[in-house]
Amino acid sequence: MEQKQFATYDRLEKILEELKRDNPREKSQSPKNTSGQITVKEKSVQTANLLTVPTNASLPKSSSDPYQPEPLSGNIQSEPIEHNYQPKSLSSQITTLYNRGINERSDRNLFWETFSITRIGNANAVAQRLGEVSAPDFREAGNGDFLAIKNDNQSYFVVPLFDTTITSSAFNEGGIGYAFECLNYDSQSARSIVRVNQPAIFRREGEQWFLIDDGKGKIILQN
Repeated sequence: MEQKQFATYDRLEKILEELKRDNPREKSQSPKNTSGQITVKEKSVQTANLLTVPTNASLPKSSSDPYQPEPLSGNIQSEPIEHNYQPKSLSSQITTLYNRGINERSDRNLFWETFSITRIGNANAVAQRLGEVSAPDFREAGNGDFLAIKNDNQSYFVVPLFDTTITSSAFNEGGIGYAFECLNYDSQSARSIVRVNQPAIFRREGEQWFLIDDGKGKIILQN
């Protein structure tokens, strides 16, 4: 009886050995458990990052059928564009080009080409020098020391003739001191104009020209 039982055990051991050979993972599947409890190993699973595409997106069917995004819904209103640019006033245009023309011959020529200019001068210059009269009398003159540019029907912007040297005679009898405030003026010396800050404003009545109230211009002389 014992021999038959041992034979049965031997046979079971052989069957187990064959099963182990057929399944080599059996040995490494789990470590020996001496406590009689069943142990379970947790296996981590890595997930891939998937690019999800909205179900309502229209994907291209071919290279000749490119993807066209769906238009946005709702009313989209653009803000009005504000233009802060303001064109220069005539007075500013005159002073800018005149001041450039003081030293640049090309800008001086451009000044004459740009504006319609009338030359005026003090017809009483000699009489004033002789002490016969005190008030200037501005009239149109081909050799006048002032350049007048029309602003509207009656008023004109007036600047000194280019290369005018401001002496005591030009300041008084020439009328420069009457029409302009002259910074750095010196009655004992002759000084050139370096800048016009503001043209004088005259009005024309017939053949005579009059400086309007608060129409005195401003020029800067060489220091």
